[in-house]
Amino acid sequence: MNNTQPSLSIESRQVLANLYKRKNAKGVIYGSISMDLGLGAASRAEDLCVPLFSYKLAELIDNRVSITQLGCDWMVRFLQAQENLILESLFSDYTFTILRFLFNQEAPIKLDEFPSLLESHAPKITDGYDSLNLHQMLQFELKAYVEHKKNKYQLNNSGRRYVEIRAKKMNINLNPKNSTIINSINSEMDLKQEKHDRDQFLRNIYAIARREMLSSPTGVLFGLSKREKSNSKVEEEHYNKNDRGGYIVGENLGLSEEQVDNFVSSLSYIGHLETFIGNHFHITQRGIMYLESLENDVTTAPSHVQHNSITLENVYSPVQLLQASTHSSQHQVAQQSPEVIIDFLEKLEKVIIQLESSFQSEFQMEIDYARKQLKRSNPVIQQLKNIGNLMKDVGVNVFANLIASPIYETIKPLLFP
Repeated sequence: MNNTQPSLSIESRQVLANLYKRKNAKGVIYGSISMDLGLGAASRAEDLCVPLFSYKLAELIDNRVSITQLGCDWMVRFLQAQENLILESLFSDYTFTILRFLFNQEAPIKLDEFPSLLESHAPKITDGYDSLNLHQMLQFELKAYVEHKKNKYQLNNSGRRYVEIRAKKMNINLNPKNSTIINSINSEMDLKQEKHDRDQFLRNIYAIARREMLSSPTGVLFGLSKREKSNSKVEEEHYNKNDRGGYIVGENLGLSEEQVDNFVSSLSYIGHLETFIGNHFHITQRGIMYLESLENDVTTAPSHVQHNSITLENVYSPVQLLQASTHSSQHQVAQQSPEVIIDFLEKLEKVIIQLESSFQSEFQMEIDYARKQLKRSNPVIQQLKNIGNLMKDVGVNVFANLIASPIYETIKPLLFP
């Protein structure tokens, strides 16, 4: 990273916020960003993404832009700081609160860019949705203070004067504005340390989930109840049954509840965790694959590879691999060219369209990640193994046509090692 203190233009921050809001794991094209933000041309969105790439807040893969974990962390900090300012006066003076929010903006913003707090607490002046009430407030109730141009809102001079006078009467400091908030975030936020702590939190979640349910670690739930910590050691050992399990994992790493909340929020947005109503979360298959990719990055290939003879016999399946062993410990390396693997993945995609949507999505996630790894010249052993496990779960008879193809016999050792 060029700098741990990102210096972003207003428009680049808007692009980052747009990526964060979309939560699209596959990324979006420049044209879509431009259309969503009214930038006029895809090339403009491309220019605004350059600093995001430089600071590792976003990444470009296969001509699609997606927010990174660091980008999510940055946005979580920014939105929380913004929310804290709103809560200072939300319940005592809504008009001042929403005008103060606009006062802090450095550029006009669209209706869907207003924080949910301002939308949900807008006065009920219509029988419609919260967003309609917010729209009515801005368009009619506050029209003396708010300008509306090209579907975007900003304060006029009367609005700015109103906020300044009202803040003085309420003894409220109008700083920090957005720029001050951003500088504060950047000075407090060591992105490298943040990533290290977050990854360690995710590793511990995965390790505990595997310990409690080895066959299906994504089924282990961790709670985030803010009640007082139990003194029962037995309860703390059963994370899956403890409604404070997530916080206990954090406590063991020296993390505060606020830090755990931040990690769970950002990890959920990037798809490594999934949260549920009732303050529970679990690790996802994407989160598991992310941890495995970290291991791939730091693990070097063994200097010595033992080559063993493999014979084919008809045992329990059309083709079964049997390997003779004359040593107590062996390391078998099965390799195939990227072209063969890509060909197999394409054939597999044609088969999975007949499966239930839940299985389709799991297969597609593994296929997409395998392709991404291949493009980066990274190993895909774990992804192919995961595909093999999914095939077992569905039932190999579903893949009869694929199994009958020559490429299946070539790839099978990687699917079922």
